[in-house]
Amino acid sequence: MFEKTISLFDAYCQNLHNRGVAYNGDAAAEVRERLQQLTYLVTRVRALEQEVGKLMSRGTEELAKHFENLKATGAEYKAEEIPAVAKRTAEEMMFMSHAAFEAQLMTETFYYIAGRVRTVLRNKTHPIPGLNSFECVGI
Repeated sequence: MFEKTISLFDAYCQNLHNRGVAYNGDAAAEVRERLQQLTYLVTRVRALEQEVGKLMSRGTEELAKHFENLKATGAEYKAEEIPAVAKRTAEEMMFMSHAAFEAQLMTETFYYIAGRVRTVLRNKTHPIPGLNSFECVGI
């Protein structure tokens, strides 16, 4: 997700170095590492969303077919058992619960790390030249 940002940041730091401009290398290294962490977090949350989405759509499609069949035959909803393929197993329910927990934790961590990147870039005492006015409204 932030691969292009990392590449541009690396080029910027290399340009500073090539021109002999002093900058805080430790801060630059931290920013780069934090951008890699943000990429990991976004990638992981998206993977969790896809996995949960597959589980949800499988069950939803089968349940919809079941209800259509009940309507077509005139059967009562309470009288007919939901097909096993439409039911979620205890393992699937636990996975979805864990995925929701993990996604929330990673989302909060994303904003914490993004805020840290902003703080490091805006450091006036040990700046990375040209970036101390960096702003990101979403953070």
